[in-house]
Amino acid sequence: MISLVHHNDLAISQPYEGLSIIDAIYKCALKNPDEYLIIHKQDVDVKAFKEMLPELSHKAYFFSNYNHTNEDLGYVEDSPFINVNKKVKYPTWMKGTSIVCIHSKLVNSTVNSHSSFKNYLYWLNSIGKMSQTLGVLNYQIPTVLQNQHLNTAQLYKFVKQHYKTRWVFILLFCHLWYEKRFPFLAFIKSFYHSANYLKLDVDSLQKPNTKKVNGSLSYDVVIPTMGRTNYLKDVIHLLN
Repeated sequence: MISLVHHNDLAISQPYEGLSIIDAIYKCALKNPDEYLIIHKQDVDVKAFKEMLPELSHKAYFFSNYNHTNEDLGYVEDSPFINVNKKVKYPTWMKGTSIVCIHSKLVNSTVNSHSSFKNYLYWLNSIGKMSQTLGVLNYQIPTVLQNQHLNTAQLYKFVKQHYKTRWVFILLFCHLWYEKRFPFLAFIKSFYHSANYLKLDVDSLQKPNTKKVNGSLSYDVVIPTMGRTNYLKDVIHLLN
């Protein structure tokens, strides 16, 4: 497991210091294709986060700290993935930016669809949203609590890229009806963005990890011993 530290969305870990955290993640994943990455801000409790991780028996996991993101998403998605329980490890595509755990192979699978993204929160939630429906196990771990939101323009763009187009109109109507606001510019700008798609080889991600054994193993004698104490003694005497 490799750690990447960032501050203000810029990497501060060598040899990626000064790069945007998204660029640093892609470079690190390309260099270490068989490793899980822990990407975190300075001065967060990484140890507590790691202790709540399950056994990483395959590559199809994607974790982050707890983040409430945007309540407005409740207008377009009526699902248990929005109403997150922040007291337990919870299955949801929604992501925070304080601590993230993702496998390099999953990162590398998003190069064609996500490598041009500039906003880290948007990037994380986009991959989470798309990968969950394809079989990646997404979770929030509540060791660090965040309330980081997409701005209004990013929210409309997110809905346009990840839901059917009619949901952009529904979101605008809900903002008008329930909140008495009219984000017309964000609504119009969202139509400059086409739907985004993610292609994953989920079978390879879900394939169980295999442990490498150094050297060759050889056996001269295999002795079944449970409940056979007397027979074990006889064999040892014969070997002597």
